[in-house]
This record gives sequence, structure tokens and C-alpha cells, in this order.
Amino acid sequence: MLTGTAPEPPAAPPDLTGLALSVARARKDYQACRYAELVSRLPRLLSQLDTACHRLIGDDRLRACALSADAYHVAAGFLLKTGDPGLAHVATDRSMTAALASQDPLRSARAAGSSPTPS
Repeated sequence: MLTGTAPEPPAAPPDLTGLALSVARARKDYQACRYAELVSRLPRLLSQLDTACHRLIGDDRLRACALSADAYHVAAGFLLKTGDPGLAHVATDRSMTAALASQDPLRSARAAGSSPTPS
């Protein structure tokens, strides 16, 4: 997903409640150092969120973008911890882009503050 793989269009509209639960789970997995679980679910979650951001409109789109910003924030942290600063920068950029699209100033500030620093 980070390298530009196009998501498959889903048959049903995105489920924002389910996506919110998945983002919360990804954050908990990251914080608890359950990286195998995180890696097994994160690519699909990012793809689903990307689809939601592009397919939804109005407040649902803003919420999807906010969730995407949070998920990419988790991805950036994980990639930085695992020694991939290049992809961490890509994830940080996508987190910031999604945060700005969400029109949520707090998410934008959090995404801006999470920029990976070079080693």
C-alpha cells in the first residue's frame, strides 16, 4: 500500500465503525509491541481506508480521512522502529495529507509532530 498498489474497489460501502475499531486495534498492537499482528493487518487496513477516503463524501469522508491519518501515523512509527526511515517518511507524508483532508486541526498537528528524523 505504501508503494502505490491500487486498492480493489469493494462491493459494499466502507464501514466506518469497523474501520475505527481496526485503527484502534492497530494502535494498541503497536503500543504493545505486537508487531506480527500489526503487520498482518495493517496493509489491508490502509487499503480499506484509502478506498473509504476516495469513495465517501461529506462528514463520512472527513471521518475516513481522520482514521487514515491515524493509521498512517501508526505505520510511520512502526516503520521507523523497524529501521525503514524511507518508508516511514512516506507514511508520515500520507498521514499529514490525510490529516489535512480531514479538516481536523488536532490531527494535522499530531501528524506534523510525528515526522521521522533521519538517523
